[in-house]
Amino acid sequence: MRASMQPKLTASPDFTVRPMTERDERRIYRRLAHITFNHPANIEAATERRMDFAEQQAAFRPELTRGAFLGNTFLGGYNIAERKLCISPSCSSRLLTTCIGAVVTLPEYRQQGVAVAMLHDAIAFAQTHKHALLLLHGIPDFYHRFGFVDVLEDIEHTVSRQLIEAQPASPYTVREATLDDAPVLLDMYQRHYGSYTGSFERDETYQKHHLRYRSSVTPVLALDTHNTPQGYMLLFRRENDYDAYEVAANDWSATLALLQHHLNINIQLNNDYNETSWPLPLDSHTFYVLADNIHTVTHISHKPNAGWMARVGNVSTLIEAMIPAWKTHWLHRPHALEWSGTLGISIDDTGYSGISHFLLGLDATGVYLLDQMTSTTHAAHTVRVSQQIFMQLLFGHRPVSWAARQIGQHIPENIQPVLDALFSTGNGFIPGSDAF
Repeated sequence: MRASMQPKLTASPDFTVRPMTERDERRIYRRLAHITFNHPANIEAATERRMDFAEQQAAFRPELTRGAFLGNTFLGGYNIAERKLCISPSCSSRLLTTCIGAVVTLPEYRQQGVAVAMLHDAIAFAQTHKHALLLLHGIPDFYHRFGFVDVLEDIEHTVSRQLIEAQPASPYTVREATLDDAPVLLDMYQRHYGSYTGSFERDETYQKHHLRYRSSVTPVLALDTHNTPQGYMLLFRRENDYDAYEVAANDWSATLALLQHHLNINIQLNNDYNETSWPLPLDSHTFYVLADNIHTVTHISHKPNAGWMARVGNVSTLIEAMIPAWKTHWLHRPHALEWSGTLGISIDDTGYSGISHFLLGLDATGVYLLDQMTSTTHAAHTVRVSQQIFMQLLFGHRPVSWAARQIGQHIPENIQPVLDALFSTGNGFIPGSDAF
């Protein structure tokens, strides 16, 4: 296999997208991904860590790392992680998800349809393997052409160096975490992030795997005066600083200890470092503690057709998996909403799976999938939405009232309160340790 210059490709049939079954193929891909998306220091060590993080998991299969090839020549690749995405409240539905990561093409083969072919391959993979949806964090103005739509915003909260240095020393201490701390980290993750749509199902085995392989920087714990963990911070090294990609703290002393630790390690690396940033949900306990005790500047990045984006995979799988969450939402609907009957839902995925029709029954005891409808099946009430709008409702990214006003959507006004009860809004966040 080689990565040398080839003649210009004329069309996607010139090459194929297939699993990278050979470890050497996957190493070349992961090395390219590291060079493309990270600073170039420690390339070989970082490549091996990427390999270990992906391939030391029990669920790893070579077919999840996929590449485009012209004969034996590697053109580019992408990675799939198969994980179960939680739908609030409290992960009542778990959606098997094609998590697409590190879509990359060799520079000499860009703008020739390689990435397009890989995205078509990913969608076909999800539909064939009956994954409910596909999820990725994408560059601007590319993935929307494959039906991906914005579902979450990137949020960061910044505190200045001057304000952190003005604080008294926290009474808590900070130490590096070990594998023995995996149960504690898992418990804090579940309490701080497990209720968000966008968190993923995990167990202690995964938590230990994350500790071993995810980052070259060891996570840290904030310990109270009894040496009980009250917070944690996950870090990765950039060229000139350490970035926190996940933080959780139970109280102000833990928050302050982690702030001071984060600032100090960055000053040691770069004396010009002047502010600390953490990604936190706006309604999280840690954010409230932070904002209640120190001046915090919040940055919400709204990038149309970029960032966290999702699309429908296998529609039947998605609808069946959503029933537990819908039932939970429905049983907690406003008391004033007294409604029962049948609701037909049509999801339009033109260009891929076409229009899918489903029939739900709703009554005082819950929500039930009655049958997959045909185009002629009668329901007392029907809605028709694009798969993009359905994704934004599912993640709580947009309200039903907004969806009803979008061109081409059919949501009768008298049904909007019913959909409001089924879809919660504003509770989406992907913790950093769940990114891919």
